[in-house]
Amino acid sequence: MVQPVADGVASVMTGMLPAGNEAGSINIPEELLASLPDEVAANLRETLGSADFAAITGPLMAMAKSMGATMFGTQFGQALGQMTTEVLSNSDIGIPLNASGKPGLVVTNVDAFIKGLSIDESDARVYVTLRELAHQRLFAAAPWIQSQLLAAISDYARGVKIDTAAIEQAMTQIDPANPESINEMMTSSLFEPTQTSEQIAALTRIELLLALIEGWVTVVVTDAAGARLPSARALEEVFRRRRAAGGPAEKVFGGLIGLEMRPRRMREASALWQRMAETQGIEARDNLWSHPDLLPRDSDIDDIDAFLATGSEDLMAELNKAIESATEESEES
Repeated sequence: MVQPVADGVASVMTGMLPAGNEAGSINIPEELLASLPDEVAANLRETLGSADFAAITGPLMAMAKSMGATMFGTQFGQALGQMTTEVLSNSDIGIPLNASGKPGLVVTNVDAFIKGLSIDESDARVYVTLRELAHQRLFAAAPWIQSQLLAAISDYARGVKIDTAAIEQAMTQIDPANPESINEMMTSSLFEPTQTSEQIAALTRIELLLALIEGWVTVVVTDAAGARLPSARALEEVFRRRRAAGGPAEKVFGGLIGLEMRPRRMREASALWQRMAETQGIEARDNLWSHPDLLPRDSDIDDIDAFLATGSEDLMAELNKAIESATEESEES
């Protein structure tokens, strides 16, 4: 289902950075920007406008409302801002950052990144480009990825509540004569709610999908580069260390929803995709991206042998039966 990246390696390597590919800002889709803040804004307005909150804040109510309307937006913006000098491509945080679906590199950041490596710069540029191509091919073949991630983020956002006790404590420390005290409150952790079971489930879904995406890209790119790129394995390790140290994806999702992405999970996802390609073939592996219900679950990554023993054919058969049944019911009605 997903066109193997290896098909395009030869042509890609003859012209790694197309003419006119210049550094520039990445356009964040409005859907991504709007989905999460809107969910949380509703909770902010409800809490900040309540009688209990008014009693807490007293004369500072107006100022608190003004702050509250932008608190989460500021937090979101800071999370995105942290990656502006680090993101290497449109897909570097694990999801597409542009609506066009076209591959794109932030050349200035790529150049700065590879200068710190003890690896051939040309090889590094090739590898970064191949990663971007692999991401974009996957996103094009499985367009449901973005909607699944946004749905999980929205599920998490719906559970975000303001800790009025924390705000009350922060308000008592404000010195009206000292504007710096207001800045300190704005930069402090006012939102540290106890996560609900629904939020924990949403975080688990997000981490799993991001791990499966990164694992697939890692395996496909390294295999595609193969003997053509002597530094492929070394560069694979570079990106693993980058994620472990906190890359753009880790910073964005960590700052946005507190997600702690485990490097081990991504290594395990890579191992699953590699094993599946070796035992069942590339086509069977890539066909799992044809529907979200076919993707490996957390338990599958925990026990790869059991997952491979079950085989993807059973899952495909069940999905086909469900589709046929739904089609028949629709025709009868």
